[in-house]
Amino acid sequence: MREKNVDEVRMLCLALINSSYELNDIIPNIEMMMYRIFMSPQLTKEARQKSEEGDLLEGNLFCKENVNLGPAVYRSLLETMALYPKKKHFKKLIQHVIRYEDKENITPELLHLITYIGIDQGYPILMGHTMKYFLANDYQVSPRVFRDFVLFLERSKGFEEDAKRFVSLTSDTTHIQMNYELLRPLFIRTIQNKTGQEVLKLFEQFRKTLKLNASWKDNSPTEKSEALRNIKIEVYDGLIKDLLAVHAHQLSQVIYNEKMKEKYTMTMGDHLTGMEIYAVQKMLPEYQTKFKEVFVANTDGFPIDQ
Repeated sequence: MREKNVDEVRMLCLALINSSYELNDIIPNIEMMMYRIFMSPQLTKEARQKSEEGDLLEGNLFCKENVNLGPAVYRSLLETMALYPKKKHFKKLIQHVIRYEDKENITPELLHLITYIGIDQGYPILMGHTMKYFLANDYQVSPRVFRDFVLFLERSKGFEEDAKRFVSLTSDTTHIQMNYELLRPLFIRTIQNKTGQEVLKLFEQFRKTLKLNASWKDNSPTEKSEALRNIKIEVYDGLIKDLLAVHAHQLSQVIYNEKMKEKYTMTMGDHLTGMEIYAVQKMLPEYQTKFKEVFVANTDGFPIDQ
């Protein structure tokens, strides 16, 4: 009986949402009806304050029967929230989604809406707690949404270090892999606004914590090693390219030298990058050595297609 009642409530809410879209041209802001129904508690303020748990959802109409409203209704509520933001209501809606909706039904689009409302309204603490929960429970947070969240934290005064720590949490997920595409916004911002020493510090921090995410747990050790190697190469090459783009040749040389220590198989691109770094800095001996390695010392010739 209870399951039947929950389904009926869910369908009623969905019908209200669908009807509001149809009636909006006739009755402006009709979508606020469902929003106000959800946000209006049945208990008085005094009664809610006496609640032992201090639960924001205490007295909520849709908590009596543990009703999960479904993605379409939550999306409508979040869209209305974006237009009429209020932090307490936002927290209430997040709690209801997490507590009552099945994780499998919480789509990347819903997580996108939640995250961008928090970013737009400037809630670093609330979004930090929320995103930590999403990652710990492997919700379907997309890499793009997570990247924007991390950049938001990095731009929020006092939360710069938290942004970097959040990146390391991706290893516990199956949806987000730490790679240069994820790290690049942080590197670009550091390159543009901070010292070279800060860039190197960031590089070392991520190099030490770089690992595969949980989606690789069933792969063979060889496959894991190869995948991690490719991600590391991508980080080296991506950072060197971005440093060269802003003519930070000394910094790019440091990263280039670190890559050479890894003993990866050298490509023609690696050699040409080294020659560019040495040539711009007028490091003639190093340039000549690299030139000989590629075009003279190798009697068999370097394959031109590498």
